Amino acid sequence: MSEENSEEIEVQGRKVVELFTACAAAPDDLAAAEAADAALAELEVLLRDAEEEELAG
Repeated sequence: MSEENSEEIEVQGRKVVELFTACAAAPDDLAAAEAADAALAELEVLLRDAEEEELAG
């Protein structure tokens, strides 16, 4: 995994934690839940791409 990918994953991971923390603070906030879900989906894409890159050598 390149350093750039690693940093991107770290930043996105922090964003996911921040958004899910907001969900915990306001469980009825649908916009916060949607934002957290979208951020998590983006993190999953980054992780999948990094894994594929690593497997490709």
